[in-house]
Amino acid sequence: MKKFYYKVANRLTILLTIAVLFTSCKDKFDELSGGAENLKLTQIMPASPFGEADHITASENGQYIIFSYQGETTFFTHYYSINGGQSFELLSGKYSAIGDQNPINTFISNDGKFLYGDQNSKIVYELDPAGGITNSIYADNAFALTASGKVVSYQYDANIGEATYHIFEGGSYISTGLQNVLDPASSFAGISGEKIGFLGNNKVAEFDVSSKEYTERSTDGINFSILKGNSNNSLDIKKAYSEGYFAYAWQRGLLVIGPSNQVTYSYYPQEYQFYLQTRGPIIMDRDKVYVQVYAYYGEPAFYETSGQDGAEMVQSELNYPMAISDKGIYTQGFIEGGNRQEGGLILIENNVSTYLDFSINKSSPNTVFKVGNYLYVDNKRYDIDAKKFYSTDLGKINNMYQDDNHVIAYTEKGTFTSTDYLNWTLQSEDQPRPGLIVKDGNGTFHGLGVQGYIYNLGGTGFGIPQFNQSAYTSTDGINWQLIDEKTGRNGNGPSAIMSDGSTGYTENFNPLGNAVYYLNYSKDYGVTYESMEQGTEPASYKIFDYETRNGRFVNAYFESSDGLLYIEICENNKTTCKTIKVQPPFDSSQSYSNSEISFTQNDEILINNRQDGIYISSRL
Repeated sequence: MKKFYYKVANRLTILLTIAVLFTSCKDKFDELSGGAENLKLTQIMPASPFGEADHITASENGQYIIFSYQGETTFFTHYYSINGGQSFELLSGKYSAIGDQNPINTFISNDGKFLYGDQNSKIVYELDPAGGITNSIYADNAFALTASGKVVSYQYDANIGEATYHIFEGGSYISTGLQNVLDPASSFAGISGEKIGFLGNNKVAEFDVSSKEYTERSTDGINFSILKGNSNNSLDIKKAYSEGYFAYAWQRGLLVIGPSNQVTYSYYPQEYQFYLQTRGPIIMDRDKVYVQVYAYYGEPAFYETSGQDGAEMVQSELNYPMAISDKGIYTQGFIEGGNRQEGGLILIENNVSTYLDFSINKSSPNTVFKVGNYLYVDNKRYDIDAKKFYSTDLGKINNMYQDDNHVIAYTEKGTFTSTDYLNWTLQSEDQPRPGLIVKDGNGTFHGLGVQGYIYNLGGTGFGIPQFNQSAYTSTDGINWQLIDEKTGRNGNGPSAIMSDGSTGYTENFNPLGNAVYYLNYSKDYGVTYESMEQGTEPASYKIFDYETRNGRFVNAYFESSDGLLYIEICENNKTTCKTIKVQPPFDSSQSYSNSEISFTQNDEILINNRQDGIYISSRL
C-alpha cells in the first residue's frame, strides 16, 4: 500500500516505508495525539472560478458577445452571450462551418448577427437563436455587417458591367449602383454604426449603408512610410475605423486621421519596434487606439495612444482582449476586492468593474500560506473574513517563516517582513531565500535551498530526479551564510527540516531495473547524510512533515485506496507513534494526487485541495 506524503515545501514525496505503529495504553495515545483524535476540517477559501479569453468581440449595444479561448491547447473554443454577459453558452458545435483553428474576430450587429468565413465569401449567422443552417444566410462575397444587421457585399452588377456595392434586402442582394470605389479586399478598415470605412490608394472613404451615400477624401501629404520598420510584409499593416476616424498601424507606430484630415502620430516604445509586432490586434474608439504589441522576446503588452502628436504610446491600464460597446468595455483581468483569485472576464460600466458570470475552470493555487486572518495564495492575498482577493507587492511567495513576533516572506522579489500580516517591509533583494527553514533551540535559523531537476540518462530515453542543495545558517532569517553545497544528488531531496536537525530523502539506486531504495538521513540540518538501504535504518530514523510547538512530529497524507486523511503523530523519540484517520468534508478520492498539505504556526493542517478550495483543521 503506497502512502503519498505532501510536504511543507509543497512538493509530493513518496515514502515507500510502512510506518510501524507502536501500541501503548489508551491514555498515553490520547495524550500523544491530542486534538487529532477529534480533528475537524473547515473550508476557509472556496475554489475560485477562473475564466479568460484570447479574443472578445461585442455588438455596439453590448447585448451580444462572442469570445474565443485557446489556453494551452492547439484549438479554440467559442462561447457567446445574448444578454450582455449575464450568461454564456458554447458556440462551438452550433454551426459545423465554424472551426476551431482560429478565434472568431468579426463584427456583431445589434440584433445578434455575425459574419464568419473567408474575407469575401462569408456566411451570416445568428446568435438568437444559435444553431442549424436555417439560422444562416449565405452571403455571396459578403464582407461587412452593419450595427442594424444589414449585410453588404461587393460583386458584379450585370446591368452596369462593373462591380458595385450590394445590400441584402428582402431575401436577395440589391445593387447600390456605386462603382469605381475602393476595393474592400485591400482597403476595408472597419464598421461603425451604419457606416463602413475604407483606407487605401491615397484615400479614406465612408459608405453610409442606410442612406447609400459614399464619400471619400484624399490622404495626399500624409506620411505613412514614417511608420515603416524593417519589413515590407503587408500583414504588418493594420487598419481600423470608428465614427469618422481612421487608424493606420505599421511597424514603428500608428497614425490617426480625423474627420477633418487632421493627423496624429503615435509611436511604439523602442523595444516593441520590430518587424512582427503589428500582427497583434488593434482596437479603436474614435481617436483613441489600443494595440497589443510584442517585444523581440515575444512578451505581449497592451498600449494606447495619448492623443499627443509625436508622443510614445503608453501602457494601458486595460487588458487585451477588449471590446468596446455602448454598455461598457468587455475585457478580462483581476478586480481588487473581488471573489476570484486569478480574475476573469470583466464588464467595465461607468468606471465600475464587475466579473461576468463565466468560468472555464477553477483556479489551482500552487502555494498557500496562512498568517493571521489572511491566506497568501501565489501572488494574491485572501481576506478570510471578507472573502475577497487583493493583489500584493510581494510577487509570488515561495516560502514563509512565522514565529510569535513576526513573519518572514521569501518571494520572487526578495525577503519581506511583517508584524501585522498585511503591511510588508522589504529587507533584502539579494540574500538567499531557502525553501526549507527551521529555528533550533538556541535561536539559530537553518535553511536548505533545494533545486530539483530531471537528469536524462543518455541513450536510454529515461530521466531520473536529481537535485542540488545549499545549506545555510542565519541569526535573523534574513541574512544567510552558506555552509555547504551539494550538486547532482539522486532523488527529489529533502522537503522539511525539524528543529533537532533531522531531515532526509529517499533515492532509487537502480532506476533502470528493479528499484532499490536507500534512505539518506541527516541529523545536522542536511549538511551531512548517512545512506543506508531502506529497511535497515534505526527505528528513529524517520522523515517528518512537521514539528508541533510541544515537540511532537507529524506526517499527514491522503491514502489513494480510500481517500482518507491519515495523520501520523510521534513522540520526540520518533518511535512511539499513533495514526489517526479523518474523513474529509469534500470529495477526497483524488486528493492523494491533487492536494498539497502544509501546516500553520498554530499546529493546524492546511489543505490546498485545488479544485475544492482551502481547508484548515482544528489544532492537532
